[in-house]
Formats: sequence, structure tokens, C-alpha cells
Amino acid sequence: MSTLTIPSARPPADADAWLRRYGNSTQPWLRLVCFPPAGCGASFFRDWLRLLPSDISLSALRYPGREDRIAEPCAERMEELAVAAAQVLEPLLDLPLALFGHSMGAYAAYETALLLERRGGRALKALFVSGQAVPGRRIVPKHSDDTDEELIGLMGKLGGSDDEALRSPELQELIVPPFRADCRLLEAYAPDPLRTLDTPIIAFAGEDDPLVHVDEVRAWSEVAAGPFDFRSFAGGHFYLAPQAPAVAREISLRLERHRNK
Repeated sequence: MSTLTIPSARPPADADAWLRRYGNSTQPWLRLVCFPPAGCGASFFRDWLRLLPSDISLSALRYPGREDRIAEPCAERMEELAVAAAQVLEPLLDLPLALFGHSMGAYAAYETALLLERRGGRALKALFVSGQAVPGRRIVPKHSDDTDEELIGLMGKLGGSDDEALRSPELQELIVPPFRADCRLLEAYAPDPLRTLDTPIIAFAGEDDPLVHVDEVRAWSEVAAGPFDFRSFAGGHFYLAPQAPAVAREISLRLERHRNK
């Protein structure tokens, strides 16, 4: 199978390097691939395995520069993540495929879905976007030049990192650099607001998110050429941590709804 021809600063992606597979479902009807938020790695979604039906295969993108890829340079452009993800996921389209992305991961999942639609000529089962404004709608605050202390304070405010990790100098050395790199990547992201998806889009939001307003999340309808739906949950930017069972249940119900379509 030929690979995508979108330019990338990295060689063709290796599935073992880029994709963390959780569980060993022997007869899945669908593959769900999750895209972590800024500063986070694939383990962000590890606990979802016990929350999803056993016939859904769960995987997560392994971004360079964190966790067991800590020695590698972080991606500098959104296209790097999307091209690598599309290269890895294209051979997996033998089964229905759905993508879920939270915060920065929503943009990476959206760009990946665009590439897969363009390459394969068919829509995915669903694209779930969470805690992020529709591309091109929101001016991303500039944090890449913040001090380490300011970035740690921002992570604490958003609630995406463990409090103990934020207080540990040793762990700070591991989590601050990828978070800064992802801030820089988001600041450089310049999406074309006119690119629509045939893939059904479901947008999730935290009702008290201090970073992204629910109306900015609901505006993902503007890039939906196919079905669109929206659901909000109690909580802030990282609402999906305390609301994980409800989020997983909602994902399962939405996917089941599209199972035979």
C-alpha cells in the first residue's frame, strides 16, 4: 500500500513507535485511536480500557518527546503528528476506525482524519473532538516563552497533571519541556477553516472550561459536511478525568449508533 505524500520532517512512521495498543481484544468490530492533549503521552488514555466495551480495540498515539520516547525531539508542526498518525492508521482501515482527541489532540485527530479521507476516499466511523475550539476560531494564547514556573502554574490551573508531579523538581524536568514544545506547536498551527469532513463529528466540552468556551467547541459544526453532534459535561478543561466513565459511555453509545451505517 502506498504511503501518504504529504511532506513531513520525519521518515515514514513506524507503527510500534507511534501507536500504543491497550488490551488484546481478539474480535473487535472497531478501532478507537486516541490523541493525547499537550504535554501528555499515550498513558493518558490507559484507564479507558476497563471503561469501553470489549469489542472496541483501544489505542493511543505516542507523541515523540515524552514517556518512552523522551529522548526524541518533540514535533514542531501539527503536520508531523498528523502525517505520522495517518501513515500508521491507513493500514488499519480493514476495520472501522474512530478517532478521539482532547485539547491539542483534537487538532491532531482532525488533521489526521482529513488526510485519511483524502487518501482513502471514505469517511471514518467518527471523529470525537474534546476541549478544543473549531480550527481557526480561537487565538491561541502564547505560552511557549513562559518561565518553567509559569508553565507549571498553567498546568496546575488546567488540571491536566498530577499535583505531586508538579511539585517534584525531577518530574518537572520531564513534563515541562514537552508541554512547552506543544505550546509552540499550537501557536504555529494555522489551519484552513474551509476544510470540512464527511466523517461524523461529535464535540465534547467541559461546562466550566476556563480555556475554551462551550460555544467555541460547539462551532465544530462549521467543519462538518456530515453528521454533527455536541455534548457537554460538568467540569473544567480536563473534565474527562473525573468524568471518564460518562465520557466512555457516551463514546460507546455514539459508536454503536453508527455501527451499521
